[in-house]
Amino acid sequence: MADKPSDEGITINVGGGDGDGSSSSGGSSSSGGGSSEPVDKLAPYRSILLGMRLPPGLFADLMSRAANENWTANDFMWALTSAKQFNRMFPGIQSLLDQGMSPSQAVTTWRATSEAYEQSLRDAGLWGYAKKDMSKQNIGTAIKNGVDPEEMVFRMSIAQQAQRSESLRTAFNGILKNKGEAQLDKKGWRQFLMGKSDAALYNLYEGAQLLQQLGGTEGIKVKEARRLARAVGVPGQSVDVIDAIANIDRVRRSLGSQLLTDAGISTADLATAALAESITARNPKLKRKAAGIVARLEQLQANKEAGDAAGGQEATTTAAGRPISETAPR
Repeated sequence: MADKPSDEGITINVGGGDGDGSSSSGGSSSSGGGSSEPVDKLAPYRSILLGMRLPPGLFADLMSRAANENWTANDFMWALTSAKQFNRMFPGIQSLLDQGMSPSQAVTTWRATSEAYEQSLRDAGLWGYAKKDMSKQNIGTAIKNGVDPEEMVFRMSIAQQAQRSESLRTAFNGILKNKGEAQLDKKGWRQFLMGKSDAALYNLYEGAQLLQQLGGTEGIKVKEARRLARAVGVPGQSVDVIDAIANIDRVRRSLGSQLLTDAGISTADLATAALAESITARNPKLKRKAAGIVARLEQLQANKEAGDAAGGQEATTTAAGRPISETAPR
């Protein structure tokens, strides 16, 4: 095999020696004559292709030319990289060759990267979604652009998220339209989900989510939602406020709305506490406020648990001189 070809020429001996290498003294042998088997001049080049797991039949013309011109193994391999068939088999491989890889190394790397893409997507549960887009051409483009398997998984997860959240894109475009902002097409939505849009869009998006989930008569106000959205996360990067909203729901179920109201903790306070870790150092006042609210909520939870443990009863109040549960229907 010639995965690592030498620089020496490939010499093919053709002609009249017999099997032991001695020359013929006449036109025939003493036994009535016969000549040696003809040498397969394509064999060395075929061996190179098979060593790289390439079908020799696709490169018959190249092998014939190499044999006729007595190319070295290196001559043949580098000519191979210019062949149309070779580049159709491995789109983007020129970028690997430009890095200084030998043709054999480049082919091995191309195949290994392609396999790593598939395995990583399978491990992430994304192969069923991504398979249709993993053509040789797209794989080659990814290799050319230096996309590693981890980034491939990220990109495909974003593409899947964009497809699944098409209704959210439509709703967000309604908000953008009302504000006179340019709307997001499908490509723009993917860019947005990848964190490559303007910072103002992310603030608007986060504020819209807070309002959608926590707004209403007794809920968070527009001004509060926008101020909080501007305070969280790195500019140009979306913060997952949906998780924060889920945390707010858990706190409400655990403590009860009446206890929170009595403690003077509003919906905006709950949102601030839930997003405390995402509030940046650029907003020290709000960060301190969030820490204070978290401490108050923890104290309320501790008091409730202590009361439940001590009395085994729910918190009660009185009505007409008789104790009733605060969670009882009114």
